[in-house]
Amino acid sequence: MNRERVLSDAKARALELVRAGYEPSGSSNRHSCPRGRPFRHAEMGVHLMRQGDFITDYEVKLGAKLQEVLCGGNVTPGMLVSEQYILDLEREGFKSLCGEKKTQERIQ
Repeated sequence: MNRERVLSDAKARALELVRAGYEPSGSSNRHSCPRGRPFRHAEMGVHLMRQGDFITDYEVKLGAKLQEVLCGGNVTPGMLVSEQYILDLEREGFKSLCGEKKTQERIQ
């Protein structure tokens, strides 16, 4: 991708979708939370990357937040949740990380 055109290309694609009548899915859509095995695999991957000194302690914290959002938070494996529930988890995770000094340094 050309870094100079990313925004204009994204805008053009969004306008194409609107013209084609695209409508986002409603929040009534239900998604199964993969907790259990996928969560443990991700957790182990983060642990091994830290042990191998490929990531920092802070990146372990970021990985834990990502796992929480992608696996549906603290729910029973296979539980059905709404798209809005996942978006709320993502928003809360982002807000909590924004309060971290290291996050603010990375944003800078």
